[in-house]
Amino acid sequence: MEAMDDDVAIRALALAMRPNAPVRHAVVDADWPLLAAAYRTRGSLRVVDDLASEPTDVEFTRTETEFRKALRECAPERRHHLLLDRVRALASGVMGLAESEVLDPSAGFFQLGMDSLMSVTLGRNLSETLGEPLTPAVVFDYPTVETLTDYLSTILPEFADAADTVADAYDDFTEDELLQQLSERLA
Repeated sequence: MEAMDDDVAIRALALAMRPNAPVRHAVVDADWPLLAAAYRTRGSLRVVDDLASEPTDVEFTRTETEFRKALRECAPERRHHLLLDRVRALASGVMGLAESEVLDPSAGFFQLGMDSLMSVTLGRNLSETLGEPLTPAVVFDYPTVETLTDYLSTILPEFADAADTVADAYDDFTEDELLQQLSERLA
């Protein structure tokens, strides 16, 4: 929201107070594209979309990214850690933290000082890095490095492929062999 000129505000007040004025109305001077982006981070609000001059139905094109290539080439058991490190690095960068500062993966983004504009930027950076469309509210829905990483691992096919590979490796074992494998791993 921006400060409104006194003359404009007084004229608008007169219009708002007239007998045939709508029951609900608002008079504001705002940076509409910025306001629309802030509201979209909290969920879909169609009235703001209609007021904003930027298009809202833009087709997202999935692209091959260097990070996705690295995920595929990485050993399946290391993929989650690689994704966690990338989410942590992007969040740290958006928040302006030095590379030497390690972001606690279980701490909430907003408790660490992230604001709504930073969350929109983080979501956009993740979308570009992953080559996947993400909602602007993804950072609000998954507000820590850990929860965001866990969510992303459910939508990226590289993780589904890894889960299938692990499941397939145990398909040929008998129940006794599976118990033996479990005992060895727990020992």
